[in-house]
Amino acid sequence: MKEKISNILSRNTVITIFLILTFTILGLEYILYQFERNRLIEEEQKFLRFVAEKEEKNLSEWYVDTKISVEVLSKSENFKSLLTSFLKNPNDFRTRTLLDDFFKNEVVNKKLVTVVIYDTSFNRIYSYQNILYDISPETREEISGFDAEKYFYVSKILKKRNPIYENMISVCEIATGVFTRQNLSRPDYYLVLVSDARKNIFPLINTLASQRSTLETILLAEEKGELIYLNELRFLFSSDMTLKAKTGANEIPGKKMTVSKKGIIEGVDYRGEKVFAYSTYIPLLDWFLVAKIDKREVLISTNKVLYTISGSIVLILFLFLVVLGVLWRREEIEKIKRELEIQRMQNLMTQKYQIISKYANDAFFLISKDGTIVEANDKAVEMYGYSLTELKGRPFVLLEAPENRVEWIDLLNRLRNDSGSVYESIHIDRNGHKFFVEISAKIISINNELFLVAIVRDIEDRKKAEFQLKESEKKFHTLFEQAYDSILVLKKDFIIDCNSKAGKLFGILKEDLVNKNFRQFIAETDDKIVNELFELIQN
Repeated sequence: MKEKISNILSRNTVITIFLILTFTILGLEYILYQFERNRLIEEEQKFLRFVAEKEEKNLSEWYVDTKISVEVLSKSENFKSLLTSFLKNPNDFRTRTLLDDFFKNEVVNKKLVTVVIYDTSFNRIYSYQNILYDISPETREEISGFDAEKYFYVSKILKKRNPIYENMISVCEIATGVFTRQNLSRPDYYLVLVSDARKNIFPLINTLASQRSTLETILLAEEKGELIYLNELRFLFSSDMTLKAKTGANEIPGKKMTVSKKGIIEGVDYRGEKVFAYSTYIPLLDWFLVAKIDKREVLISTNKVLYTISGSIVLILFLFLVVLGVLWRREEIEKIKRELEIQRMQNLMTQKYQIISKYANDAFFLISKDGTIVEANDKAVEMYGYSLTELKGRPFVLLEAPENRVEWIDLLNRLRNDSGSVYESIHIDRNGHKFFVEISAKIISINNELFLVAIVRDIEDRKKAEFQLKESEKKFHTLFEQAYDSILVLKKDFIIDCNSKAGKLFGILKEDLVNKNFRQFIAETDDKIVNELFELIQN
């Protein structure tokens, strides 16, 4: 009876846990969806800003480049000379042809529709290849105010009938003043270059339209309280129409559009679609630029995220139930297995440590953070003559000879800064015998407690060998310097060392003789003998 009650309680507990987990995951799903939705919208808004600022920069650079090239053209002596000759006899075929040839490169290279020159009364005195073109009233009004300070103007994009093919085209009128004489306060003539907007301006916008199916950039200009759509619209297939929007209207770009307004706006575009948009103002051209994208396209991605999260959660819940059922039965078995495995690993580590400690050729010390020896191996007992009991609890620094002894805290700080160290020292055993050692030390953590591991190697024999080598070198150097004969050490033909007698023999200092070519001190008649001697030595 008790077992049945226990099982019922266990099942109810599992069901409660499952329900709590389900509602928790659903809540997390909603939070993740909202987070991902906001993140995707923010990313698209950043993308719109990037597009708008990039294309605003393109148009500003086009304006600056155009202004520079037009000013250079209007001020060139060649142009002024041709214009003066033409004005003297406007009906002369030769002077007109020369002026046409001069503008031909401009028309072709800058993709112009035509070039027109007006006098200050707006009489058309010249048209490129007699192509008849009348500038807009707005352009007339602007250029009539030209003076010595302000003499350049770019109109908004206009819908005009092509003077050659009679179809509607988008053009931009670029006007500058022409000063035929110096010190004039106003220009003598007006030079107007009619630019084909489809070839010069429209390629500078919608540069990233291929990256989004509904991404579109719109250019606008304000006129009498209305915003005029300047460029050809991506989703309006009639180029003959001119769309307008009331400033402040709910449509994009009319909504909240002002000269100072820059940033993200939301509304409805000319198709009636809800969109996100980024608006900016181009002061050089007095145009507005709006980059927009359909909300529907942005939110499709968030729906995909929702479906993915939902599917993942259903799968997680299913796997949770399966795993819970399996773990429910295997929990105790796994627990026992883990305990046995931990015990086995502990025994194995203990055996490994005992083997390493017993048969190691170097002394091993485990030292607590206060500097006392906690553990040592058999080699340490043999090397220092103390028993293991005597070594345990003994300060490690007392194993060093008094003249080499340092404070424990100084040694510990040095090891902390260097993340471990290998250094030489002089240690002393129980009988007072001093010997050279090499110590490899490192700080370790065992159960969140700091210890120092020190491996000590007896290098007394190595130090003796080093001392004997130094003594031998000293004796050799003494014999080398005090020899009665001149001694030269050669490497190929160069002197790499010599004694003082050799310097006296050749009449120069020993230091000046080193690194000299040996053959420069040998007579040419003895060169053959020297070669034979070298060959004999090599063989």
